[in-house]
Amino acid sequence: MRPTTPALIAALALCACQAKTDEGTPATEPASAPAQTSTVAAAPVQLLPAAPPAEFSGDLDVRGTEPFWSVKIRKDALTLERPGPPAQTVPNAGPLMEDDAVVWRGDQLKVSLRKAPCSDGMSDKAYPMSAEVIAAGETLKGCAEPAAAAAAK
Repeated sequence: MRPTTPALIAALALCACQAKTDEGTPATEPASAPAQTSTVAAAPVQLLPAAPPAEFSGDLDVRGTEPFWSVKIRKDALTLERPGPPAQTVPNAGPLMEDDAVVWRGDQLKVSLRKAPCSDGMSDKAYPMSAEVIAAGETLKGCAEPAAAAAAK
């Protein structure tokens, strides 16, 4: 039996609508094909905080002027001293990197140090780190250095 002209035209039209690769296979799956999904779950990515540079390890002394204040960063504690109020000591939970600063946080106390030349504005002494201390909402600016360097002078 010979195909009728309308059936032949319809068959040719369907073949012409489907794009083919050079090998003659369909270039894309037909729209009615079910979407393929991966059965392998992606492992969650955990970003570890960057370790602070070595120069921020060990005991550090932080100082500022007008008004005079200091923070001692020791293995177990951070201690803020300034004229008037009693010294404020909080546990040292260790430093973390936040952008370009090494930061220690305690109750009502945050100490941020950056590797940058610093001057206290009162002496000719050059410090290797700049400091910002936030204590009970008050921001103090100053300089810092390893405690061993301070003791050697």
